[in-house]
Amino acid sequence: MASEARFLVLTDLHLAGTLKRDEIKSPSIPKIENPSRIAATGELLSSIADYLRRRHLTLEAVIFAGDAQDKGSKGSHDAAYQSIVDAFQEFGIDAAKIVSTPGNHDVLKGSPPGSEERYADFASVWREKGCVVPWIDGLDPQKPSDTVRHRLVADDAQWAIYPLNTSNWSQVRANVPKDLATIWDELPKKMAQGNGILEEQVKAALGRLLDYDMANISNDQLKLFRQTVDDTPQPTAGSQVRLAVMHHHLRSPSFRVEYKPFEGIANLEQLRSVLKETNVAAAIHGHKHEHNFRYEYVQSSDPDFPHRIAVVSAGTFQDGAVHDAALLLTLKGLPYTPEISVERIDLPRMALDLTVSAPVSLTLVGMRNVEGAPVIVQGSNLDELYARAVKKAKSHIGETLIVHYDPSDTGKGSLKLPSQYPRSNGVTEEEMQNWLEDLVQWWQLERSSRDNDFPYPHGSRLRLFGGKLNQIDRIVKLLDQEPSSRALAVLVDPLRDFDRNGEDEAFPSFTMMQVRKRETLRHTFSIDVIGFYRAQEFSQWWPVNMAELRLLQSELADQLKANLGTITTVTTDARFKPQGPGQVAVPVFDRWVDQSPEKLFMLALTLSGDTRGEPFQESLLREWVRSLNDIKEASSAADIDGLLIPAEGLKTLVTYLSMIDRQGEKSPLVQQLRSLVTANQTYQQSRKLAAHREAWSGSIATIVPSIIALTPVNRNR
Repeated sequence: MASEARFLVLTDLHLAGTLKRDEIKSPSIPKIENPSRIAATGELLSSIADYLRRRHLTLEAVIFAGDAQDKGSKGSHDAAYQSIVDAFQEFGIDAAKIVSTPGNHDVLKGSPPGSEERYADFASVWREKGCVVPWIDGLDPQKPSDTVRHRLVADDAQWAIYPLNTSNWSQVRANVPKDLATIWDELPKKMAQGNGILEEQVKAALGRLLDYDMANISNDQLKLFRQTVDDTPQPTAGSQVRLAVMHHHLRSPSFRVEYKPFEGIANLEQLRSVLKETNVAAAIHGHKHEHNFRYEYVQSSDPDFPHRIAVVSAGTFQDGAVHDAALLLTLKGLPYTPEISVERIDLPRMALDLTVSAPVSLTLVGMRNVEGAPVIVQGSNLDELYARAVKKAKSHIGETLIVHYDPSDTGKGSLKLPSQYPRSNGVTEEEMQNWLEDLVQWWQLERSSRDNDFPYPHGSRLRLFGGKLNQIDRIVKLLDQEPSSRALAVLVDPLRDFDRNGEDEAFPSFTMMQVRKRETLRHTFSIDVIGFYRAQEFSQWWPVNMAELRLLQSELADQLKANLGTITTVTTDARFKPQGPGQVAVPVFDRWVDQSPEKLFMLALTLSGDTRGEPFQESLLREWVRSLNDIKEASSAADIDGLLIPAEGLKTLVTYLSMIDRQGEKSPLVQQLRSLVTANQTYQQSRKLAAHREAWSGSIATIVPSIIALTPVNRNR
């Protein structure tokens, strides 16, 4: 099975007259003259054959994209065909391995579309000699029994070439407008008033008003094109690479504007759709006499995966311009990693080596959306990235979602919350940012008051894994050595977290982190972090996860004296829950136990009625009421994996309050808080089935409003 196939692409030879290659001022000097275009073509093809021969290269076929003639010049088709066969017969090129399609100069001007006289010159050579030609209106039956003559297929069917005729309406004369039909033929005579020369000029001018050089493909041909593709044998390995050949362009290959009717293919969008539905990988065309090589995208059912076509615009040699006289086109990487490579060939000078450009390649691997394949979102603006990631999570719930953040700067500092991140009412941006930073710092504490009853905090698993291994220090040590550039840390301990049947397992969604040290400039490095999650909620948790990864990244970069690089999150179970901030903010009381135990004491003092009007007390009460509302909101929202239910912090608060409040245990607020602790602990220790959650939610809906009503800030209103 061949891994590559090479083709020669020619177009717009216009084999009539002389090629004005040199500026010859005195044509009277004997034996100094410019060559004919036929002679120049022969020398070009001979040089290409020599180039292939010396490099022991093969040639599968020759592709001719039209315009052998120049304004219908006779004999040009035979000259083009014979030049090709003479030059490349030693490479096995005969009529059966030449693909040819007519150009707008190859049809008889003024002849009716789909008529025999229109294609007489083209058909007498390319068609009659057995070349691969397109289905031609008026010459071929509408229901051919055999489509073989309209395609060229590799022996192993790894590639196939299909010519299309875009010139059936080229050089066509339109019908005279009905209101002028009766006098049209008389107009030249009447306007000339006996002047024979003027009469001919007027007649020619009026004729030009009706002449159109229109590119269009008939519905019959498109139908036969699909049938030809469907009839093509398929390869035993990989996907077939399909090439379409036509004369006219899918899109202008340059910025040069041509102001004329029908500058492009009239039914272009229909053609583009047919190419998409027949899975054509590349389209080759001429006509514009200009080289270009790029992708064309055609809309598909999935807007993120348009059909991609590699478009090869082939140039030609012209007076005073010898570049892009021909192209060597090579399919590489067959059958599984196909790509198309183009080498541009200049018109040679006698006795000089052929000038062939370095190959330029485009991949032909389809942009197909495989069902269940990972979804990838990437960007450098966090606000935009968050919005796109949330949108993808909504539409790909339960699927693998990879989000890659490459910040536009390499500066230090924590990540900000995205502008569209849900905010609690009345919370300032400063308070939200403080909340985020406090939360991610709590996640990274080496020890937490909740380590024993709540296995989710990450700090102890990263910094005290198994009670003794600091994985962050290990990463620093590894990356500080040469040639090590990668290290990883795990947050799942099978001995601690796994059980026999998996029913009672509880461990973090954040399961693993990989760190890469990447050289960005000479002796300058960046630290990239990749976080792996067994499940990840994107509306609320993804920005928090990103902020935590940035915290870890900053710590590693500081110790390794490196810049901050990229952050990537990988989750195998994308989730989106339109919940409120409560489901992320719930553990605030437990965080206070670890981070700010004095807040709990001052809050107990404030709740007991000792309100001195201090600013920090007002702030505490606002945070208290907001957190209570968060608990209520979390209890009524749909449950997600890893819901954090406050317990330890509330128990500590109740203990303080029962000692400070004058009524002690009889205080209504103390009693309601104990009811809240009991409800939370009961649910936390349950299997969290629907009935358990419903009971807990009902209790919260009653208890929380009562606590808020007993809070001093509300009693004083």
